[in-house]
Amino acid sequence: MKSGKARKIISWTIDGLLVGIIAVLIYVQVSMVVTKKDNHGVPMAFGRSFLYVATDSMTIPDDPNCIGTGSGIIIEKVNDISKLKVSNPILDEQGNIKDYDLKGDVVTFYYPKIGAPDTHRLIGLEQKDGVWTFTTMGDNPVAHQRMSKETWTQDNLIGKEVYHSMGLGTFLTIASPDAAAYAGTTAWLLPVAVVVPLVLLAGMSVFDVFRAAKKEEQEEEAKMLLAMQAAGVDPNDEEAAELFRQKEELKIEYRAKMEEELERAKKEARKKALKDRKKGDAKE
Repeated sequence: MKSGKARKIISWTIDGLLVGIIAVLIYVQVSMVVTKKDNHGVPMAFGRSFLYVATDSMTIPDDPNCIGTGSGIIIEKVNDISKLKVSNPILDEQGNIKDYDLKGDVVTFYYPKIGAPDTHRLIGLEQKDGVWTFTTMGDNPVAHQRMSKETWTQDNLIGKEVYHSMGLGTFLTIASPDAAAYAGTTAWLLPVAVVVPLVLLAGMSVFDVFRAAKKEEQEEEAKMLLAMQAAGVDPNDEEAAELFRQKEELKIEYRAKMEEELERAKKEARKKALKDRKKGDAKE
C-alpha cells in the first residue's frame, strides 16, 4: 500500500472516530435533556443514569461495599415491577420494622417529602387496584433512628441500582456539575471531551490546508522545471533559471489578468444584454 493512500485511510479513520464521539456526546446530551423533564429531574441516556450519593443514609459501618457518601451509582429503568426483589424485614416486639436483610433491590425514587430523588433499600412491595406501593428504608442503622421508612407509589419510581462504587463517585465529581456541586469541586470532563475533538478536527483541517498548499507548490515547481527543460534552460544555472522563472511568473500573472479582464467583459456584456431585453419588453 502506498504511503499516501495509507495516510488517507488513517486520516479518514481518525475523522470518523472524532465525528462518532461528538455524535454520541450530542445524543447523550439531548437524551438527558428530554428524559429529565419526565423523570423527576433525573436525566437518562440509553435507559440508564449516573447518580452521586450525597448523604449517609445507605452507609453501613465497617462495610467497604456499602453505598456510602461519595459513591456513584448506576440506575436503570424498571420494566417489570413484579420482578423487583424485596428484603425480609426484621420486626420488633410491637411488630414494627427495626431492620432487614440486604437481599432486596436498591431503588431510586422521587420522594415528595424532601422534594428530591432518594435511593434506599426496598423492604416492602404490594399491588392494589393496579397500583404498586413501595416501602423503602436506608441501610444505615443510625439513619433508622433519624428517619422512618418511606411509603410511595409507582409514579415516583425512577430506577433500580445496578452498580455502585466510590471510584464512580469520584469520576462523577469531574463529569457532572450536580455531583461536583455536592463535592465542592468543578466538573471539567464533559467540556474538555467536547472541546478536544473539535480542536483536533480544526487542527487536522488546518493541516490538510497546509498540505494541499504544499502539494500545489510542488506541482507548480515541477511544471516550472519541465518548462525550463523544454526551453533548453539548465535548472542548475542559477542566473538563467531565475531569469526564466521571473519571465514565466510574469506570463502567468499576465494570463491571469487577461482572464480576469475577459471574465469582467463577459459579465458586462450579459448585464447589457439583460438591460436591452428589458427595454425591448417595455416598448412592446
